[in-house]
Amino acid sequence: MQPEKLINNAVKNTLKILLSLCLTVFSVQCSVFSSSSIIHHPSLNTKHSSLNTKHLTLNTKHLTLVKIQGRDIPKNAKSVTLSFNPEAGTLSGQATCNSYSANFVIGNQRPDSEKFQFSISNFQFTDIRCPEADMNAEGRFFAAFQKANNILISENSLTLYRDNKELLHFEQN
Repeated sequence: MQPEKLINNAVKNTLKILLSLCLTVFSVQCSVFSSSSIIHHPSLNTKHSSLNTKHLTLNTKHLTLVKIQGRDIPKNAKSVTLSFNPEAGTLSGQATCNSYSANFVIGNQRPDSEKFQFSISNFQFTDIRCPEADMNAEGRFFAAFQKANNILISENSLTLYRDNKELLHFEQN
């Protein structure tokens, strides 16, 4: 056999082994992920438009932002809304100028509190221009929203946190 063919065969075999190892690792990671206690909402029973876990109920009714980083939203400010679709694992809402949407996942309850792990992905929003003050407020809202990694849900409200720092507080309409 020619040296070039030997090298090509060796490279092909090495690539096959690496591909096989990658697929094995990916398969193991997928099985670990699926057996963990992370809750991805499309797989949950949502017959009554709510997401139920042991101590967590997420109503999909519209929520309105009432505080951002601990400060009350002025009464004359434009309304910022949030609603969840647990069956699709999505959330959406209207900010001061633009509508937005994202996928969401609620994970394990934090052992030191009543909060649950929370993450969003595929965050999208429209790009409609409006007065500068509204655009600035919306920018603060979007920035805070994307930083959230914990969620606390009570009967009529929902609060998003970055670790233990309150970012956004919503109440049901």
